Amino acid sequence: MLGIVIKDYYETFCLKKNIIGMIFSLSVILLVVSLIDNLYAFVLIVGITLPMMGASTLQSSMEQDEISKFDQILLTFPITRQEIVKAKLLSSLLLTLITNLLLSLLITIVYVFIYQTVDLKTGLLVLFIGFIIALIMNAINGVGFFLLDNKKGAVVYAVLVAIFAFGYVMFNLNFDLSKLLSLDIGVILILSLIVAIVLNIISYFICVKIYNRKHS
Repeated sequence: MLGIVIKDYYETFCLKKNIIGMIFSLSVILLVVSLIDNLYAFVLIVGITLPMMGASTLQSSMEQDEISKFDQILLTFPITRQEIVKAKLLSSLLLTLITNLLLSLLITIVYVFIYQTVDLKTGLLVLFIGFIIALIMNAINGVGFFLLDNKKGAVVYAVLVAIFAFGYVMFNLNFDLSKLLSLDIGVILILSLIVAIVLNIISYFICVKIYNRKHS
């Protein structure tokens, strides 16, 4: 399993095409952070944009697997199909956790202590909401990529990102975001976190069924 995770991360971070795409994406995020210091930009980056990045590992690895036919080779290795799926989803989940625990946290520190756009409570709240969204998207993207493969899965992923972005814009036009974040929604967040974890467990079993069906 560890070998699969390492391979997936190599294909995500070490291939020239993916490196260029990653540098471009991070540059855009850093540009937004450096130029816009309001609450809405903070929520857009930490609460929506970064939580969606976990799928990049799954997309990159599946793309290379399709090109090299590595899936067929992998089936000959002394590893179960359940372990193959687990390794794929684990690589995506780990990237999701690292992105939210490091990059999102650093940006939160900038908006809380340097820009002083939001207070610490609000910053941590948005960070936690982003973490929950990341887990939910991880579960959805896992099923999407295993079911539809790389190309169609990437299209569905792009559509989901567009829907989230459009929903965020429409939400801002109709609600005062600062007032919503000031509400006591602790219980809702805890329940949402539990739901997100359960969705990832369900996603794993669905992906195993899909993988077994495709390689039966």
